[in-house]
Amino acid sequence: MVYTTETAVYDRTGFNSSTIVTLSGKSTADVTTLVNGYIADAQDRIRLDIEYPIQIRNERHLGNGYKKDFDLGPEDDPYGFESDYDPENGLIEIFSLKTAGIKRLKPYPEDCELGTDTYTDWGESNAIVSEDSTIKIHGDHSIKAELTGSGYIQYPNGSTVSYLDKIIDPYSDLFFWARTNDKTQTFEVRLYDTDGNYAYETFTFRQNDVGQYFWLDLDTFHGAFDWENHYIQYIRFYVSGVCNFYVDNLCFADDWAFTKPLGTLHISVADNISGEAAPSENYPFYVSYSYDPFLASVPGVIAEAAEWMTGIYIIDYLRGIRYRKTSFEVFGTTLELDMDQSREALMAVRSKFEKSYWECLRNWGPGSYGMV
Repeated sequence: MVYTTETAVYDRTGFNSSTIVTLSGKSTADVTTLVNGYIADAQDRIRLDIEYPIQIRNERHLGNGYKKDFDLGPEDDPYGFESDYDPENGLIEIFSLKTAGIKRLKPYPEDCELGTDTYTDWGESNAIVSEDSTIKIHGDHSIKAELTGSGYIQYPNGSTVSYLDKIIDPYSDLFFWARTNDKTQTFEVRLYDTDGNYAYETFTFRQNDVGQYFWLDLDTFHGAFDWENHYIQYIRFYVSGVCNFYVDNLCFADDWAFTKPLGTLHISVADNISGEAAPSENYPFYVSYSYDPFLASVPGVIAEAAEWMTGIYIIDYLRGIRYRKTSFEVFGTTLELDMDQSREALMAVRSKFEKSYWECLRNWGPGSYGMV
């Protein structure tokens, strides 16, 4: 979730897309991209000014012998913070996980999103690959494959993005979320090395049209070569027949991974896919992470602040266009600066926007949403 929208920015500031199109020469689509970029910049600026995201250090969680997916939050906290904050749908990053006082190796990649952010980086055979922003679990979208027959999807494709060229021996598992509309198909994941050799494991779905997390123990892969001495180049998901297949939240993991912004921590000490073992009852582990509560629910004044700041960025952009035209096109032979009143009017509007921005933030300070 973002703090505001392009339409809300125009409603707040009085700008509109057609004006920016006329002054800039950009297309309507390009202006939308520009303004959405400024909204993201405004969001980052607000976080900087009020010192968000909030950081949580060494939050305790307890196993119960069967649960492997844990919602972040203070429910198991021993110091009385049980209801003081809620990171659900606001997770930004997990810094560390500690078990028995030992910091565990972070997943690869650290954001637990190996290739599932850009569908154009995937290859395929007998499949149409796209992004899906509705059926997803992690980030903004999942990778959707529409299989037209027996085929596969592959990450990376080696064309738009380089092969992984990664030693995965330090990791114990391949972790991912997946979904299909036909669980009767055979599903298999293969890891390929430099010479085209591969190790593989199959996985099955419990239900159709329901997402499922998978932990695949790398030591149980069939045809496994020596992980320590082989550089993994790419991953393929094979499917035996026609269906839709979705994959998200893909990473190599050392028994833990996470889903954001949902705020779910996944723990596994699985021996294999059919014999998963969850953290034992009352076994403690400690998580350090950051979250932004405004991703789950944006207060009105924060949305307003984002709109004012986006308006400031638009003014700066239009001022740049105006300076270019007056100083380098109209007066290009002398480099004289045009000092007419319209420029001063833009500066006055900018000052008004900036004042309104700070008025929105005056009651929001560091830790005002449950800093621990």
